[in-house]
Amino acid sequence: MKGILFKEPMIQAIMEGRKTQTRRLGGLEDMNRLVDYAGAANSPDMYSLMGFDGKVADFYRYAVTVESVNVGVVYKAKPRFRPGETVYVKEAIHRFNRTMASYTLDYTPVMYRGTAGRFEWRWKKDYLSSLHLPEDAARTHLLILTVEPQRLQDITEEDAIGEGIVQITANLDVFHWDPQIDKYKVHGFGTAKIAYAALWDSINPKLRWEVNPWVWRIEFQKVERV
Repeated sequence: MKGILFKEPMIQAIMEGRKTQTRRLGGLEDMNRLVDYAGAANSPDMYSLMGFDGKVADFYRYAVTVESVNVGVVYKAKPRFRPGETVYVKEAIHRFNRTMASYTLDYTPVMYRGTAGRFEWRWKKDYLSSLHLPEDAARTHLLILTVEPQRLQDITEEDAIGEGIVQITANLDVFHWDPQIDKYKVHGFGTAKIAYAALWDSINPKLRWEVNPWVWRIEFQKVERV
C-alpha cells in the first residue's frame, strides 16, 4: 500500500474531517520547470492540457514556429495516486520507553509491546520520521475519490476549504489553516483561497503560488483501517 505525506497541521485537519483534498506536484516536473533541459526559459504557461484519461495526462508545449506552423512537443504525466486506491497517511512516531510509543502530533499511543493487533518497536533509534513510517503503524487511511490535472490558481473558494482552510471569525471573514490562530495571535486572511495560497507557499517555496504550477487535484475520504 502506498503512503502519503502531509504536514502535521494537515494531518490534524484530516483527522477532524476538515481536509478532503490535496494538490500534488509529483509527475509534473517537466511542465513546471522554470528552465528546460537546454537551459532555455520554461514556464507552466507554455503547456496546455490536451487530455486526461484517468491514468495519463497529455500536455502540449509550443516550441518554435516554422513557416507559420507551430511545432511543439507532447509530454505525458502520470499521477502517483488513482481513484479507488486506498493509501495510508505517514506520520512521525517516537518511543517513550521499551513498551510504549506514540504519534508525535498528539501523543496518541501507537503500540504496546505484546498487545494483540499491535506491532513491536523494531528500529534502533527512539524516533521514526514520517517518511519511513510503515503501513502497519499507520492510524489514518484515505480512499482516493478523484484525480485530475489543473493549474494551482484554478482552485475555488470551496476547494480551498476542502484543503483544510477554516473560517476563524464568521463576522470578519478571517481564514487560516490553523483553527487556533487566535491563541498564537497570528493574523488570518480575507478569503479561503488567499489563505491556501499562503499555505502553499509555506510548503512549496520553489514553486510558489505566483508561478501557478500544474498540480494534481486529489479528492479523498477518510476510511477505516483495512
